[in-house]
This record gives sequence, structure tokens and C-alpha cells, in this order.
Amino acid sequence: MGLLGDIVSVNDHQLITEITQAALDIFKTLDQFPGEVVAHHTLSKQEIFYKYPDGRVLQAKKQSGNLETFIFATNYLLDFELQPISTLFTGRGDPILPSRQRHKVTLHKDYDGRYTITRHTWLDVYDPSPDILNNYSHEGDGTSNLPVITTQTQENKKPKDIKVVCYNIWNYNRPWLARLDLLIEEIQAESPDILALQEVRYDFFRKWSKGQQEEGISEQEQMVLKSRFQADQFQRKLPGYQFAYEIAMTDLEVFQGGFHVDEGVALFSRPPLLSASALRLTRVLADGEDGHNRVCQHGEVQIAPGTILHVFNSHFSLSPRARKRNSIEILNYMNQFPAPQVFVGDFNDEPASWMLNFFTGKEVSEEGLTANFVDAWEEYRDKNGLDETTGFTFLSEKPTKRIDFVLYRNSHSNSSAALFEIVPKNVYTIGHRSSGDQLASDHKGLVVHFSIQNLAE
Repeated sequence: MGLLGDIVSVNDHQLITEITQAALDIFKTLDQFPGEVVAHHTLSKQEIFYKYPDGRVLQAKKQSGNLETFIFATNYLLDFELQPISTLFTGRGDPILPSRQRHKVTLHKDYDGRYTITRHTWLDVYDPSPDILNNYSHEGDGTSNLPVITTQTQENKKPKDIKVVCYNIWNYNRPWLARLDLLIEEIQAESPDILALQEVRYDFFRKWSKGQQEEGISEQEQMVLKSRFQADQFQRKLPGYQFAYEIAMTDLEVFQGGFHVDEGVALFSRPPLLSASALRLTRVLADGEDGHNRVCQHGEVQIAPGTILHVFNSHFSLSPRARKRNSIEILNYMNQFPAPQVFVGDFNDEPASWMLNFFTGKEVSEEGLTANFVDAWEEYRDKNGLDETTGFTFLSEKPTKRIDFVLYRNSHSNSSAALFEIVPKNVYTIGHRSSGDQLASDHKGLVVHFSIQNLAE
């Protein structure tokens, strides 16, 4: 498994410049965020090494002959501000003050020195500095009636609904590029606010990661073709989304120079993704069905200023014992965050299971713990008299069961009263489109369209 080291602050100006430039170079290939860096806040690094299942850490012999921990990749966590080239305008069409954007980026520097963005979030910073205000002038007006946009202005723009899509993308199973186009077609048709993906891979070995050129396709398509990271490919096909990837497991090919294949989960969000974190779930090596490391990802989504939705994303084990144990771990984790909450993922279990009954309050753990989530599909089915089979998600070609879920709750015992509630107004599956006999994934995607009810209104 890949093991993340401690996060260490970096004060090396040359390294800060190098990492910032690497981020800007990737921004250019995305045709996004042209601008000038106006402030650096922090740079930290986190080394990634390999830990065998028996607890040993992989070591490599250095030129000195000594054995040292083998670092196969490094994450750089960068926080900086950009002054975009674009300009805001008044209602009269007069140019006013350009906003700034505060970007938080995680750059993964691989064993071969190649950079990949594995997390990218940003916030618009509308309040200009006094220097900018003092230097601004307009013919005959000065600045006395200049309409400066602030975050308070945005508070009036409360969303009325939010759409969530959950999709297991079946990692790099072939034919990936054809499937990618089908997945993107499905997702673009839905235009979700929040997209939660499982089985997202970073694969050092992908043949299109080696820089070959293909005739007759655009430069942007070349970048998609050459990328070794599925979340990067989605970002290039779905511009405008912030995203965070969380690695769950690593397969390291020790005899091929440290090349590795990682798999995990990813959250994409159109509203600002204020923070992202994860709980690493326990694994019992003696359990033959518990073959992979797992995580539960958490994202804090600002659906409007002062209006936060907590989203959790996971891909559960094939082992019933592991699912039960991990369910309790996840609920204890989720109880640390306020409601409303949405919990999505490939649960590898069915509605009548102990795990689903536990999350929906019908089962209690030995410690007396239970939850109060609502199964969005089940609730919508019961209200609308739908056939159970219309909610099946696996296998996608001829689905026979429902193992992909979107659960939600508007309160829990550890949370203060929420200012708003979410209520499903439409729930359905996607993944019906195909190119010949090719389907987008072995799972269908699940879509939940929530209405937002502001309790203060």
C-alpha cells in the first residue's frame, strides 16, 4: 500500500517558484486560469513510500550503500493567489476591478519527475486592496459610486436545488478511451453540481502516458490521451469543476523502478470545495475477501456563502465483516461534521443488508451506535410507486441488484440545527447509452436531484 508521510512546511523560495510554475504550466494546458501570481501563502510537502502488508517499509540502496526508505512520489500542497486577466464590468459596461482567486493545489511529483494535479480548489476573492481602490479612476466619476462586488453580495444568490451524481467508472478497464467518451457524454447531459467517482486510477504504465502523438486530434485531446490519471482526464473533459482525489490503495512494481498503480475516489464540485479530507479504513489481512485498502472521502461544499453541504464518498470492501466494521468507523467519522450530509458510493451491498439497515437506523451496532440516513432512491420509489428493478445499478448491461447508493440526512445528535434541508425531488439511474455493444462502465450511475429548503425563509 502507499503510505503518506507527515506534511512538512517548505520555506525554500526556489522550490516554491518551481512548484508554482509547474501548477501554472498545467493550468495552461487546461486553457484555464490565465493570470499572474500575486501572493504565496503556504507550500508543504508529503512524501509517499510503500508499506508491505506485513508492516515492512520498502527500502532502496543508495550510492553510499546504505538502505533508506524508498520514496516513489511526493505530494506538494500549494496555496497561492492569482490575479486573473479577465475583468469584471459594471452594469454600464465600464471595466471595474478584477477579482483575485485563491487556489489550493496538490501536485503529485512522480518517480520520473512528472507533475500531476490531484487536487485543485479555488475561491474568488472579490474585495480589492486599498491600493487598487485608490489607483482606480473613471472619467468624471472617480470611485464614489463604484459597485465593488463582495462576498456579502453573493449571499442573496441562494440555490434552490443541487444535483448529485454517483458513478463507479470501472478504473482503466478496456476500452478506456471509448468508455471515457461515453461517461463524459452521460455526465455532461446531467450537468451535476457534485460528481462522486469510485475506482479512479493513477497508472504509471498507461501506454498513452509515454508522450506519443496521434494524428488528427486537438492538443487538448492529446493531453487527455497522454494523461496517466483518470481524474485529470475528467477535468479536461469537464472544465469548471473543482476536484479532490483520495488514494485508497497502491500496487507498486518494485522490479520496474518503482512504477505504481493507485486507485481511489474523487469528488468534483461546481460550487467551491472548501476542504477535502479522508478517513483511512481498517483492513484485516487474514480476511481473504478484504483484499484492498479503503477510504471514506469527505468534502465541504459551499453551495452558497454560509450554506455548507458535507459530502462523503466511499467504495466498500467485498468482505461482509469488513463492511460492517468500516461502517461503524465511517459513522463515527461523519458524526464529527454538521448536517446536512450526503453519503454516496459503491457500497458492494444491497438494501436489505446489515450495513444499509445500520445507516438507515434499522440496525444497531454492538456498541449501541446507529444512524439516521435516508436512502434517497428508496424514498423516491415509495412516493412514486416505482418498480424496484428500475433502481438496479449492477451489472450495467443486465442489472440485477442495487449496490450504489446516495444517502442523506438533515440532522444528527452531534450536530446543531441546520439552516437548510435537502429533499430528493428526482432519483434515477444513468448509463443506458452505448456505442454498439460498449457500455460506459460495469455500474450504472445514480442521480439524485435535491431541492434545498431554507429553514429561515
